[in-house]
Amino acid sequence: MDTIARPTPINRAGSPDGYENSTFSADEVTALNEAKDQLAEKIRNLLQLQFPGFTDGNMIQRIRQDADTLDTLTAVEGILDPEGTDPVTNDNRTLIDLMTEVSTRVLTYSESTDTLVGAVNELIIDGNTELFDIEADATRITLVDVEKKTAEIDAIKTKYATLLEAIALSFEVTSGLGDMLSESLDRRPDKTSILNLFV
Repeated sequence: MDTIARPTPINRAGSPDGYENSTFSADEVTALNEAKDQLAEKIRNLLQLQFPGFTDGNMIQRIRQDADTLDTLTAVEGILDPEGTDPVTNDNRTLIDLMTEVSTRVLTYSESTDTLVGAVNELIIDGNTELFDIEADATRITLVDVEKKTAEIDAIKTKYATLLEAIALSFEVTSGLGDMLSESLDRRPDKTSILNLFV
């Protein structure tokens, strides 16, 4: 990420914020206005991402309002009023204070975004882990069910195979008895047999 340097004023002696009782030269004004414009552009290019259940406290919207305010301010060559001066001589103090506030807000937003990204990533990982566990359980259940059904089918096959075997044997015996009976009825006794009397 590109950093935007704060311009250094000429006269800073004894000032607690480094700008009090200072004046801006033409070069410093140009650098400050360019930095302000770059900052406003970067703010407008920020993306606002949302994830259900998480909020950033509308930080992007508030920072974007700061970009609009930055556009209304312009640094000018001359004095930088001391902090708390009311009314101010020009936009210099207001611009420096706003850029400091924006810097603080952006730092806070960056930290909260990192926290939010970490929480969302953890939520995604936990969700995927739970989903994989459920799929693994479903696979195990499916395998157990398949094994149970296979065992039931084998038991049914064994039961009915025995029954079918008994029916087949019974059919063979009955068929064999029928054939023997049929043969015995069709058989004619020898011509010399006494049984010819009854035929």
